[in-house]
Amino acid sequence: MRHAPYFSSLAEMYHGRALFTGVYITEAHAADEWPVGARVSFCKQPRTLEERETLARSFRENFQVSFPLLIDSMADEFMHAFAAWPYRFYIVQAGKVLLKAMPDQSGAAYDVESVGEWLAHNVH
Repeated sequence: MRHAPYFSSLAEMYHGRALFTGVYITEAHAADEWPVGARVSFCKQPRTLEERETLARSFRENFQVSFPLLIDSMADEFMHAFAAWPYRFYIVQAGKVLLKAMPDQSGAAYDVESVGEWLAHNVH
């Protein structure tokens, strides 16, 4: 994921003041469900939690994610509760969602900088 370095740098910058956590959800472009080429569809959809854990571990290592990475259940509870497919970025404080980074009008890009801007204005 191209945004991983940005969030890793934010996690380091706000270490001790903000907790960053990722949740690894279902594969958005699994080769056995939505084959769009090897660059995007590099794996099959995991069928067990262990397979999803293996992919999450690989993701964390390949993209040098510096913060904890949780794994969604095989029932995709987090994904459904937070409309997280293919990915979303949230700021949650005291149980309330304060910011949800949304895709731009094309639906292909996210305003991830809004997360950094929010942190700069609200975390001291």
